[in-house]
Amino acid sequence: MFLLGYLALWALGWGGDLPNSWRRSTGLAVGQGVCSYGDLPGYWTPVEGRTVGNWTLLNQDCQLEDVLGRHLSFAKSSNVLSSDDVGILILGDSADRNLIFDLCIEAGQQVQPFNINLTYVGPKTCNRGEEWGTYKDVVNCNTCRIPGLRVTKESIWGFYEGEPPEQRLGLPLERSQAGMELFKEEHGRYPDLVVLHSNYWDIAQIVLFRKWDAGEAEFVRTMQPWLHNAAKVATYLKAKAQETGMMLAYRTVQYPQLENVTESGAAKDHQIGQRYHVTYLNAAGRELARKFDMFLVDIELMFQKFWSTSDFLVDNHHLNRDANYEVLNIYLNLLRNAKRSSPHRRLASQAVKMS
Repeated sequence: MFLLGYLALWALGWGGDLPNSWRRSTGLAVGQGVCSYGDLPGYWTPVEGRTVGNWTLLNQDCQLEDVLGRHLSFAKSSNVLSSDDVGILILGDSADRNLIFDLCIEAGQQVQPFNINLTYVGPKTCNRGEEWGTYKDVVNCNTCRIPGLRVTKESIWGFYEGEPPEQRLGLPLERSQAGMELFKEEHGRYPDLVVLHSNYWDIAQIVLFRKWDAGEAEFVRTMQPWLHNAAKVATYLKAKAQETGMMLAYRTVQYPQLENVTESGAAKDHQIGQRYHVTYLNAAGRELARKFDMFLVDIELMFQKFWSTSDFLVDNHHLNRDANYEVLNIYLNLLRNAKRSSPHRRLASQAVKMS
């Protein structure tokens, strides 16, 4: 089984060496020795039949490869699942669940349950709805496994501790720890990459749960508490990364389609606030990534002003399938580049087997 898994990863482009030109300092993450990809400037190359085309980087030393496309092609010719498969755990929200749905739909696979709800046990199966791509009990349907790749999401419900809904569903650090351990239990090891994506729930709690008018001045005052709480999760993940060799990334959020919804200062559409709510949230997230030396996947940089929001969103704030393809492909490029450019760096799969 180990040999099959190794050969599968080799076929997907995870083996081999990297040209010396890719090791230049320009565009490389500090201390990582690999291209940072997700925070580098770029542009969109049109592709027939796709709403947003391909994200193309201007840095010639750091070019994205279609790693996800190779995974999808491989999935059509193999049905072998292995603990050696590349593992990604996303600590995020429904935007990440949609990414997982889109991956399984693209691969013709069934989404699987992943539930660590701290107060009740959810359904053990994910029943496909009447329409392709819809599932009942979707809050528990958070894993897509295809040959060579596993992507799982665990909701952390933002970083505002002690407020609803955390009182019912567990604090973000608890959920992150439980998600990591359940991933290891189900997959046989810790993930190779953990993506931290604090999300629209943070905005929702300010705008709705706290009953504020959610003015700009009020939102500004939440930035330092947000960083304080987020640092608890990042500190835990950093320690795990040093222990296992896994990589860490932070993902920003995109602007909603309805950018300035104001009705008595509150957002009524999908719990999304005004444009500056997203701006401040992303600023705090970038600082968290900098402080904890995480890779940054800057969705705001990728999508803002290139396209009308209707071109890359399926509703007010969820990316469509073509856009999610590009985001997941960046995650996979980060892992592939780290694997190929740093032979001394062990992915979590190797660290667990050798420990």
